[in-house]
Amino acid sequence: MSVSDIEFLALAKAKIAEAKSEPEFRCIVNRAYYGAYHYSINIHNLLPSSGMLPTKPAGMHETLIHQLTHPTFSKQSSEQEYNLSISIGYILRGLKQIRSKADYDLSSSIGKNEASNAIAQSESIFSKKLT
Repeated sequence: MSVSDIEFLALAKAKIAEAKSEPEFRCIVNRAYYGAYHYSINIHNLLPSSGMLPTKPAGMHETLIHQLTHPTFSKQSSEQEYNLSISIGYILRGLKQIRSKADYDLSSSIGKNEASNAIAQSESIFSKKLT
C-alpha cells in the first residue's frame, strides 16, 4: 500500500473539525507539513535545475528548502518556474518551523490556530502548479 502527498493534507483537514486535544493538533500540523513537503519534492524534481546546495551541512528538509529558495536557473529563462520555486521554498520554511515546534517543543502550546495555520500553508503550497 502506498500513500500520496495530498492524502496527508486530506487527513489533516478531516481531523481538524473533530480535534480537541493538543496531541491531535500536533498530529494535524505534522501531517499538513509532510503533505506539503512531499508535494514540494515533486515540484522541485520538475524544475530546470536542482537549486544551490547549502554551504553548511543540512538535513534533507533544510536542503530542499534552500534549493527551492536559491534556484540555479535564471529568472529570465523561466520566470514562472523561478517565482514558483522561491514561493514554495519560503512557505515550506514557515511550515517547517510550525512542524518543528509541534514535534519537538513539548513545552510550548499547540492549539487549533496553529493546526489551522499549518493546513492553510500546506494548501497554499498545493495550489502552486507548474504550467
